[in-house]
Amino acid sequence: MPALQQSELLRLGDLPAPVTLRVPAEVRGLLTELLRGWTFEPWPGKACEPILAMEMTPAGRFVITGRWVPEIKDRSDVVDAACGFIAELIRAYVNEVPNRLCLHAAGAICGGRLLIFLGTRRAGKSVLSAALAAAGLRLAGDDIIMIDAADGSGVAGGFSPRLRLPLPQDLAPTTRSFIDSHSDTIGRQYAYLALAPDLMAGKDERFDIGAFIILDRKDNGPAVLRPIEKSASLSAVIWQNFARRAPSADILDRLYALVERSGTCILEYSAVEEAVQLLQDRFSTWSVDGPAGVQTILPDAGEVAAPRSAAPAAVKAPANRPPLTGRFRRRDGIAERQLDGKSFLADNDGGTITVLNQMAAAIWRALGEPATQDELVDLAVLAFPETDRAVIEGDVGSILRDFLVERLILEA
Repeated sequence: MPALQQSELLRLGDLPAPVTLRVPAEVRGLLTELLRGWTFEPWPGKACEPILAMEMTPAGRFVITGRWVPEIKDRSDVVDAACGFIAELIRAYVNEVPNRLCLHAAGAICGGRLLIFLGTRRAGKSVLSAALAAAGLRLAGDDIIMIDAADGSGVAGGFSPRLRLPLPQDLAPTTRSFIDSHSDTIGRQYAYLALAPDLMAGKDERFDIGAFIILDRKDNGPAVLRPIEKSASLSAVIWQNFARRAPSADILDRLYALVERSGTCILEYSAVEEAVQLLQDRFSTWSVDGPAGVQTILPDAGEVAAPRSAAPAAVKAPANRPPLTGRFRRRDGIAERQLDGKSFLADNDGGTITVLNQMAAAIWRALGEPATQDELVDLAVLAFPETDRAVIEGDVGSILRDFLVERLILEA
């Protein structure tokens, strides 16, 4: 077994508590390479419980524990262990460092502004990031982008891009060659890219945000940028934000203001290289209001990636669910924001943000005064005359039950 370094308390970046590493020197060296701009220094304060720890066992396995680690991680592969440590470092950072929002997103600088790419897990953010770097664009991150809650700037986390193995088979030779030539750290599941500073920003570098771009990768078809309502973009940003230290009303207000002043669109693509070329063509120059040639708002665009919706439209309640009895009202302390006619609710006590569809928003407004389920159904029938009453009855019942579960309303 390689010689272990003596365990010591270390200050890692601006974490408010120390970390400990009892691992071989080459593993610690690997972490310093993957964490761009993070400092590893002796802890200057009094001895205290570490916020995060990784130790190599006599059997040669790596065990990761910490204040915010939901369950102990046990890894045998060195690269997988480094990946697990970095994941828990991010979790600790989000929970411990104030004034930081954190998005599951990729980011690249184009035309002097930061493009933030939003997508679900395995949506292709890292592969797109590698292709953007291959084209000469500088990355701020491939999976994590931080937002300064005070000024709304995008902040690089300093985490080296990570690609899941095996790589897609449809990459162009130039992209594949770039990845191969920059993959210095390869494990069983992942390969990390080693990029020079001109292609990868270090920790805490800041950038003005230009646009939020929702990724929609197709099996085939050309690369297209489609306009989208800002409310749909706000829904996607809320869904991808996993910083919850600040009250949810504050988070909603900060994200609301950020989306309001940024471009918003969907990127549909199949070939990643075509997507990169389109992004360079559209975002290489910016006007005062946005990128040249890109419309940022389209009325009647569909909602995408919406977080917890209060109720889907046109869903009948099961026949064995009787109507709710009693009168209901809004709970005090719920903040509401509207954008493009859609409503967003923030519950400071529960720390959640809820996005309402059209029917749910109408019911929420009606609950400004105490009302029964039957009274709400009567109002909804008037508001939605083309919808069958039986469907409305099911919708209203589902909405009220969801409101009760989310503690947005109370019995009056």
